[in-house]
Amino acid sequence: MNNQDQKIVSSGFYDKSSKFQELTNILDGTLSQEKFEECLKLVYDLYSDGWRHSYSQLTEYFLTNHEYSQLSELFENFSSNITSILTQVKLECENNKDKNGETKREFIRARRALEKLQDHISLEKVRIQYYEYSKQDLISQIKDRETEVKNLRTAISALKNESSGIKETMQNQQVHSVTILGIFSAIVTTLAADIGISASMLSNIDKVDSPTLFLFLFALAIFNGNLILSLFYFLSKIIFKEKTCSLRWVKWFCCFNVGLVVPTAICAYFVLKSHIS
Repeated sequence: MNNQDQKIVSSGFYDKSSKFQELTNILDGTLSQEKFEECLKLVYDLYSDGWRHSYSQLTEYFLTNHEYSQLSELFENFSSNITSILTQVKLECENNKDKNGETKREFIRARRALEKLQDHISLEKVRIQYYEYSKQDLISQIKDRETEVKNLRTAISALKNESSGIKETMQNQQVHSVTILGIFSAIVTTLAADIGISASMLSNIDKVDSPTLFLFLFALAIFNGNLILSLFYFLSKIIFKEKTCSLRWVKWFCCFNVGLVVPTAICAYFVLKSHIS
């Protein structure tokens, strides 16, 4: 072991840690020929006596000096630079053998340390890949839950709208029911009154001439018929709510009234004529 190595070992872990920091700084960049030779020298200074780097120190360097998004690119650069240095160390292992043909121990230690360092970088790459996979899987699950929540909100909103529609329909049905009951009550009351009037008039039928009797019957038919048609017209508007219903009922009104007005006018003519004469 030369004087420099003895100084490093005797100084303790701190100086080795400082040299390892220098090595990581060089491996973190682009290796020029000068940097390559400096890095190779640091490798032998660090590992030729059997010293081992700390995994925690290397991980701390990665997380302290780089953003998480840069780590994948960093590991690729580190791995590429270590491979270049390791290739040279392996070549020097072949060229530095003792008289028994065995590679000198300091070169073997340097080679093994670099292999462990490269294995550590590979381990960090696997961890990052696993973390990325877990993160993407978590993001996918979150998006699925967000979609489910959105669908639930849509379903709840649809149910609220449906319940509001049902409530409005029930209120309209109540109004329609009251309206229909009122209309039928009016029909019954009107028919009862007409029946009373008709009975009173028909009780004196023997004292009335034929034209007057027919005039009365036609007038009563016009009144009752228009009343009943009007009531059913309002019912159709409540139930069907169609414009075509209005046109249809107008035709019915016209046909009914024209059919009764003509004979009523004839009867009125004969009644007036009989009274005049």
